[in-house]
Parts: sequence; C-alpha cells; structure tokens
Amino acid sequence: MCCVHLIFENCDGIGDQGLISLSEALGNCKSLQSIHLNFTNCLKISDAGLQYISKSIQKLANLKVLDLCFMRCQKIDYDGMQSIIYGLKGPSSLEKVILNFKDCTNIGFRRVNELKKFLKKLIFSENYEIQV
Repeated sequence: MCCVHLIFENCDGIGDQGLISLSEALGNCKSLQSIHLNFTNCLKISDAGLQYISKSIQKLANLKVLDLCFMRCQKIDYDGMQSIIYGLKGPSSLEKVILNFKDCTNIGFRRVNELKKFLKKLIFSENYEIQV
C-alpha cells in the first residue's frame, strides 16, 4: 500500500504556503492509498490551505484511508472543514475517513451534523469520524 504519514505537530513554520506545496506533491502521487497528516497546533494554517488539500484529495482515485488532524488550528473555521469534506467527492475508493478539528475555536457545532450526514452518504459506511 502506498502511504504518506507526516507529522507537523506544533510546527510554527508551516502555514498555507506549505500546504500548497504539500498539496501539489500529493496530487501528483496518483497511486496513494493512505494519507495521514497531523497539523496539531499549527497556528498559521487557515481555510485557504485546506482548500488546496481538498483539491489534491480529489485527484487521488485510489485513496482508501484519509486521516487529517487540524486540532487547535485557530484560523480554521467551518468553511475550511466543509471544503475538506466536499473534496472527498473525488476518490470513490474511500473506505475510512478520520477528520479531527478538535479545539478549532472558530468552528461552530450547529452545522457539523449536516457535514456528518453528507460524509456518511459519501462513503456508504459507518467507517468515518469527525471530531470537533
């Protein structure tokens, strides 16, 4: 299985520009089946960076597992979370999705349930998790 596992936890140097570069690289790895990215406490990441991640995910037709952690990324709000989830429309092979937006203080709880329902329909299984 072709897999990427990167941990940027507490990395002050990564922001949206870093996500653009990472997204370009990921989008070119057509055989990727598993992505695990941890951006916990990366305070420079915003919704704009998540949109690039979302676009690269859409190009990965063989992707089976997606695990993204943006815990305590304070510049992310509902729009960023939504762009990631709607980006999941691309890879039809998805079997497991874990999205962690815990302690992202700009994400409100009221529309999160809508996104959970959308995600459940998208991957046709109970094998997904959204943490807020």
